[in-house]
Amino acid sequence: MVLTKKYLEEYQCNTRRPIPDNIVKNLLLKLEKPFIDDEGHIREYSEQDVYEQVRKTFQRYFEEVEFLLNCIKNSPLGSGEK
Repeated sequence: MVLTKKYLEEYQCNTRRPIPDNIVKNLLLKLEKPFIDDEGHIREYSEQDVYEQVRKTFQRYFEEVEFLLNCIKNSPLGSGEK
């Protein structure tokens, strides 16, 4: 299996979270084509591999966004204090 834009669109609909274009591009560059293994054979990713890579990438992204929002919220500039 290879990753497609349609798969990412469905994933976005199911998670109800927007997916930034740079994340989509990076995932497609990484997973949209078969790869060559250590022995020189052409392989495709399994459906589970694709799902896990997409899930982990989005999880990291949303954790980083949440962390940054909390930092801003808890900073003197973000809390409205002067």
